[in-house]
Amino acid sequence: MKPLRNVVILDLSKVFAGPFCSQQLSDLGAKVIKIEPIDTGDDTRTWEPKREGQSSPFLAFNRNKRSLAVDIKSPEGLDIIHTLTKQADVVIQSFKASTAKKLQIDYNSLSALNEKLIYCEITGYGSGGPLSDLPGYDVMLQAFAGIISTIGEPDGPHTRVSYAAVDLGTGMFGASSILAALLERSQSGNGVHVELSLLDTAISLMSYLAQNYLTTGEPPRKTGWANTAIVPYQAFRAADGDIMVGVGNDSQWQQMCRAFNREEWINDPRLKTNADRVRNYFVTAELVQEELFKESISCWLERLGNAGIPCAPIYSFDETVAHPHTVARGQIVNTNHPTLGDLPLVGFPAMFNNEPRSVESPPPLHGQHSIEILEEAGYSTGAIMELIERNLVYQGDSAS
Repeated sequence: MKPLRNVVILDLSKVFAGPFCSQQLSDLGAKVIKIEPIDTGDDTRTWEPKREGQSSPFLAFNRNKRSLAVDIKSPEGLDIIHTLTKQADVVIQSFKASTAKKLQIDYNSLSALNEKLIYCEITGYGSGGPLSDLPGYDVMLQAFAGIISTIGEPDGPHTRVSYAAVDLGTGMFGASSILAALLERSQSGNGVHVELSLLDTAISLMSYLAQNYLTTGEPPRKTGWANTAIVPYQAFRAADGDIMVGVGNDSQWQQMCRAFNREEWINDPRLKTNADRVRNYFVTAELVQEELFKESISCWLERLGNAGIPCAPIYSFDETVAHPHTVARGQIVNTNHPTLGDLPLVGFPAMFNNEPRSVESPPPLHGQHSIEILEEAGYSTGAIMELIERNLVYQGDSAS
């Protein structure tokens, strides 16, 4: 099912947040035209690791798109963008507000060309405020928004979330906001201006930790494995490795006590309720650790699983992908890349009507579709060749 099959998106964004946003919409059927600079393309095309010259970070966020490489700083390139804007339903861009205005791709400029346009801008710090023109990268916003201050052991060094959580969160909020804007347009007939920033996303992702502060006045700090909400809820050492265990309520705690043959813990005043266990975190964690160390991971997965206790092995990603359940879910999908051949990708997480996940087209080569996009936009063959000869458009080495 491709519910967005009639939606055309002009994607002027780069790196992770914007491309992830447009990729989600392309997975839902939207026709995405990816605008890239003519020199090296999207920044991520130069990032490591690579295979046969193709960047893995680029491959992760750009399937189901066509690439048009154009110099948007030239009058001719801007004319192309304006022409495509008139034919688009959605524009996504991730330039700083001042840069977008200078390039004449800001909301006022583009919405004047298409009154029904859904315009989505993604910036680091937002279009208003004293920091609005600062460049925004995921890790900077993790730091600024207080995320990094909560990660790690209390007396340990700072560290970051291992993946680009703020970028990806912004992409997800962007996709859902664009869907809402499309629904609004279907009802009112009017275009919508959507604004997102990495900072706003980062603060939003603090979620219940942020609310804890707003409720108590105590800012969240690094606590290591100690959890201020539920205990036990962490990794423990079994006889042959580590296992993750989470007890979400007192009933599950009682079941764990029985699985340990430690029924006396059920009415222990230090451990009886979740509030007791939170207050006595170190005692609780030590007692649970002593029991789990007595048996293997596989033993505990079976025993605790049968008792209804949430638990999981701590896999490396290669183990995750190879697991029979992951294989059965079919979230690793394959496509045929022009230079790499068979290419596995992480598929869209949602399924519709039990249809198997699939990829319509692989991530594009740089400028691969420049000619066909311009032809569809109404440019003559002569005009397109002149743009290519003047280095205002790049057609790519393997243009289709």
